[in-house]
Amino acid sequence: MLHLAGVGEDNLNAVYGRVRPLDFSREVLAPSPHRLMAVRDGESGWADLGNPTRVVDTLVRNRN
Repeated sequence: MLHLAGVGEDNLNAVYGRVRPLDFSREVLAPSPHRLMAVRDGESGWADLGNPTRVVDTLVRNRN
């Protein structure tokens, strides 16, 4: 387990280098689907920016 108390700004890179990668959907959301809720939201403009193509598509769609 990673203990972060007392981590100074100068050694954050070393700390982050020791953090295990995590698949949020698979490891956090999927194990407890009964605790999840979906809400229809057509006005927020939220977009899944999971890869470069989606980022570009979102920028083009919003004329940026």
